[in-house]
Amino acid sequence: FGADGVGTFASEGGDEAARVAVGKDVQGIKAVNQLDIPGLYTPGTVVVDYLGKRIVGQSIVPGIFKQREPGEHQIDYGGVEGKDVVAVHPDFVPVFEKLSKALRIKKHPVWDKDGKRHDLEGSVETKGLLGTDGRKYVLDLYRITPLDVSWFEDESSESYLHRMSTLRLELVESYWRYKMGQYVREEVEKRRAKRAPERTAAENGEKKESTEDGEKKESSAENAEEDQDRIDVSNFHLALNPDVFSGQVPQTDEEKEEWAKDEQEVRAACDYLRNKVMPELIQDLHDGDVGFPMDGQSLTQLLHKRGI
Repeated sequence: FGADGVGTFASEGGDEAARVAVGKDVQGIKAVNQLDIPGLYTPGTVVVDYLGKRIVGQSIVPGIFKQREPGEHQIDYGGVEGKDVVAVHPDFVPVFEKLSKALRIKKHPVWDKDGKRHDLEGSVETKGLLGTDGRKYVLDLYRITPLDVSWFEDESSESYLHRMSTLRLELVESYWRYKMGQYVREEVEKRRAKRAPERTAAENGEKKESTEDGEKKESSAENAEEDQDRIDVSNFHLALNPDVFSGQVPQTDEEKEEWAKDEQEVRAACDYLRNKVMPELIQDLHDGDVGFPMDGQSLTQLLHKRGI
């Protein structure tokens, strides 16, 4: 059942958090399946709401109930016992790297109960298990994006039933594209500013030449400028740390500084949701640009598409 039977979500809201988590887990599994990363597998999963209860059906991962040797963890990658114990297995790094890149997730450190650092490609909540069938399985995909910290810090959320409010994958992708657009515009402006003195000198020189030669040079200069304005976006990098604002404690000054930057980036994404995405959706609805949702399902689909 979608309930907190063993206290996994005790600090996040208990049964209410567990109920939300299994729904988010299905969405995470769907995202991973759509990416179709070679060598990474998910268990078959279905969630059914029936007579007021949330029931979870899931295929058994081969080896999940296998008795491990003393000192071995039941999980091979990610948090083992909540966040107290963290496992890192080299076989999972390549496939998790591809997953993180696709989901705009930043490789980041987490710390176990002893303060030992572990660098993970995904959230500490996301787990990897080596099946006895030789496959690499990814489990617990309910928090693959950062928490919506703006929501938690809002006074209206004080009586909310759980702490599982995360940013949607659609919102993260929208924010990434928005920031990339800003990057491209800034690079274009830098190039234009750099070429301004050269353009002025060229224009002064053209005044001394014939009209025909001047027209040829102007056309050539415009073509060259157009080619130069093509920005290489491979230099743009943005990824979010899914574990900020979730209780992690950096140890060194360098770690604290990096963590603060990660928190700032997540806050910027949350602000983007509140100050740009939501107002633009309201304006589009007002103007009739996106039609008008006639029922709850169509409204939900529209909100999800916008990342809300």
